[in-house]
Amino acid sequence: MWGKVIKEIKQNSHPAIVVVIGAVLLLAGGGWLLGRSLSESALPTAGIDAPPREPLVTQSSPLPDQAISSPSPPTIAQPSPTPSAIAQTPVTSGANVGRPGGLRISNPTEYPIRVAVLAKKTASTPESVTADNSFGSYEPPAHWDFEPGEGATKGLIVSLPDRKLKVKKGDVVVAFAQDGSRRYWGPYVIGDTPSPRWNPKGAEWLLVLDP
Repeated sequence: MWGKVIKEIKQNSHPAIVVVIGAVLLLAGGGWLLGRSLSESALPTAGIDAPPREPLVTQSSPLPDQAISSPSPPTIAQPSPTPSAIAQTPVTSGANVGRPGGLRISNPTEYPIRVAVLAKKTASTPESVTADNSFGSYEPPAHWDFEPGEGATKGLIVSLPDRKLKVKKGDVVVAFAQDGSRRYWGPYVIGDTPSPRWNPKGAEWLLVLDP
């Protein structure tokens, strides 16, 4: 299945997406009638001397015609959306698309999820990172694991062990379930795809993984 996904991505998507899918696969680590019985009632034993009875035949009166109406379909009540801090935060995908900022991730799904980021190398990238050319002009992927529902209300800011993470235009983000369901989200390209969205209030990018 992953081969098919990668083939489609090569044909239709951003060149960096091919790189991030390969990187994420390395991180994944192979994490991929009733029967019904019929009973007969015992027949009563007739007495020897009892005279045979003639069966009593009665005629039932015909039932009046009844209108046949098809049952109306059940009404399904739509649950009202629960307000959350994320839904109330003003976000925009068009403004400041090239501006670097933090990355806040929300996992409102029922899946355990791994989120991976493939960031472009810049002049501020540490030399120890730029020396690794395994991913060309991108840094080696960083990843974070989220439990089901983790960060569902406000999201969580992710960071790197040696420095703060600031994603920028062209960086790639992808997420995938770790329960063997093969469900994945993305790839997303910062500033090019509708998600993540820019939050000017927090000067950060917000990624909400749809259930």
